[in-house]
Amino acid sequence: MRYLEVVNWDRFQHYKDRRPPWIKMHAELLDDYEFGCLQDASKLHQVLIWLLASQCDNRIPDDPRWVQRRLNLTGKVNLQALVDSGFMAPCKQDASDTLASCGQSAMPEAEAEAEAEADLTFQGATPDEWFARCWHNYPKRPGNSKKAARTAWDARSKQVPPDVLLLKTEQYAAQMAHEQRPPDKIKMAATFYGPSFDPDTDYGPVGVQREQRTDDFGEMRWWQQDAETGEWKPEAAA
Repeated sequence: MRYLEVVNWDRFQHYKDRRPPWIKMHAELLDDYEFGCLQDASKLHQVLIWLLASQCDNRIPDDPRWVQRRLNLTGKVNLQALVDSGFMAPCKQDASDTLASCGQSAMPEAEAEAEAEADLTFQGATPDEWFARCWHNYPKRPGNSKKAARTAWDARSKQVPPDVLLLKTEQYAAQMAHEQRPPDKIKMAATFYGPSFDPDTDYGPVGVQREQRTDDFGEMRWWQQDAETGEWKPEAAA
């Protein structure tokens, strides 16, 4: 059985516990170009799949009929469209577990977290899977061509290891978010992965997460998540 997972699942999680009572949904989804390009039915399916992932430890069978039944849908589910858009990707975990054990772990919690930590390198992935990760993590840019980006990425991956390409993509995205760079001022992905791509460029630390929240006084402020502790703190006023 082949399994799929939601890309960047940690952005939707508030808890480390499996089967959380609720998940996060960011308002910036309304500005997500890739999400906006999905068919209306696929938008609904993706939102429901986020909920399903919370109950299945982000390990969803690549079986449209099963997903359709599990989500109580009357229409077909196009999982491939969600994979092509970068919202889902082939699951990195061992798919040897049976469907009945989906969402449960046979190993101690500490051991499972250690294995997940070691698996962050995404070793053994195919070029399609590596590019899907890069494309999903690349900062949103109006008019960004996925086809052109893939062509440039393929050329660069012959010279630069895919894990480095992913790392630099995440660093660049974090830097753009930190600078609050306007979307139209962000490089086209094809340019970023073009001949001038330098793996030694330092774009800053990975993992800078920012979002707008309402404080105790009802004011909207930018909050930033500490990469080590996971704690959210309001940013100092400029």
